[in-house]
Amino acid sequence: MDIVTLKKINHLLACFAHLQPYRAVRLPLKSCGEFLKLPLMMRDDIRQFPPEGEAFNVTATSGSSGKQMYILHPKDCYRTHLRRLVKIYKSCGMKPGDLCLNLCSYELNSGGRIMEQAFRALGAGVIPLGSLTSPEKTKEAIALIKSLKPAFINSYTNQLYDIFSVLKRKHPVKSCILNGEPLYPWFKDRLRALSGTRIFDHYGAMEFSGFAIAEDPKDTFMRLFEDGLYIEILGEDGRTAETGEGRIVITDLENTCMPFIRYVLGDRVHITKKGNAKYIRVLGRDADSLLIEGKIVSRRLVAETILRLLGHPRFFCVVDKNKRNFRDNITLHIPEKNLSASATLIKELGVRLHIAHLVTIRPHSGHVPKTSTGKYRHIMDLRGHATRH
Repeated sequence: MDIVTLKKINHLLACFAHLQPYRAVRLPLKSCGEFLKLPLMMRDDIRQFPPEGEAFNVTATSGSSGKQMYILHPKDCYRTHLRRLVKIYKSCGMKPGDLCLNLCSYELNSGGRIMEQAFRALGAGVIPLGSLTSPEKTKEAIALIKSLKPAFINSYTNQLYDIFSVLKRKHPVKSCILNGEPLYPWFKDRLRALSGTRIFDHYGAMEFSGFAIAEDPKDTFMRLFEDGLYIEILGEDGRTAETGEGRIVITDLENTCMPFIRYVLGDRVHITKKGNAKYIRVLGRDADSLLIEGKIVSRRLVAETILRLLGHPRFFCVVDKNKRNFRDNITLHIPEKNLSASATLIKELGVRLHIAHLVTIRPHSGHVPKTSTGKYRHIMDLRGHATRH
C-alpha cells in the first residue's frame, strides 16, 4: 500500500468515524498493517448504515444473488468509475467512431447507463436498447444489427447465444463484451465458433462498476484496473495479500456515501502479477466452493477439469456433507459414453486438486441423481455457467 492510498483511506475513515465499526479507530492510520485490522464488511453490514453526504448517482443491484440493495456514489467516485470503464473498453480494441449495441440493463439506473456514458466518452456511438426481456426485443436487436451494423455488442451471455443462434456468422459484429459470470473456456469457444466474433469476459460489480477485462479473448485471466480501488485477497488462514488465491476484498477509496471499506464481494479469485500489471481469474462464488478436508476447492476448477477431459457432457455432482470429517465427499454422475475417460479424470483430479480419493464416479442416465444423505449440486448448467445457490 502506497502513501497516496493510505491518505485516501484515512479520509474515508474520517467521513465514517461516527459509525460503530470505526469509533475506536485511532486516526490517522500510519501503516497497511493498521488498515488490515479494520473489520471486514458484508452487504448486510452496509445496509445497517444510512447513506452519507451528497449522492451524484444512485443505482441498485438486481437482487439475483440476494436482497436488492441501493448504492450511492458521490461525483468524484462516479467519475473514477467512468474513467476506469473507458480504459477497460480501450483495452479490448474499442476506438472512436465504433458503434456499440448496448444490451445491458438500464433498469433502476443500473450498469447499462454508466457503460453507455463510457462508450460515448471514448468517442464511440451507442445503440441503447437495454436487456432483451422478450422474444420481440431479441428480434428488435437482430434487426438493429442488420441495419445499423455495430462493431461491438455489450451484453449478457444468454442474449448473445439467442442472437447468434439466429444470425450465425452472417453479421458485421467484430467483438462482444460479456457481462455477468465469466464463462468456462469451452463455452466461450462454443460461442466464438457460433458467432465468429471475439468474446471478451468483463468483470465487475454494481458497487464498483467494472474493474477487469480479458485483453486476450482466449485467456482465462483478465487485466485488472484498480483506479480508485484497493483490492486484497483473503486467504483461508485469514491473512491478506495483493496477489494469490482466495476471497476478493475491495475498498472503494472515493465512495464517501457508503462505507465500502474492506468489502467482501463474495467471489473467489486468483490474482497474479505480470510486469507492472495485475491479472485476475474468477474461480466462482464463495458459496459455490467445496470443503475438502479443511481446504476450499472451487467447483469451477472441478468442472473445468472434467470438461477438458470429457468434452461437454451435462453432469451432476452429489456432495455428502460430513462435518465430523470436515470434508465433502463427491459423487460425479457422468454420461455412460464418457465413462471410459474416468480413470484419466480421477488421476487429473488427484494431480490438480488433490481430491481423487474423495471422488466416486457413477453413470448418469439423464435423470437427476437422488441422495438420502447428501445435497444435490448441479455443477454445470447447459449454458456453461457454474450455478449459484
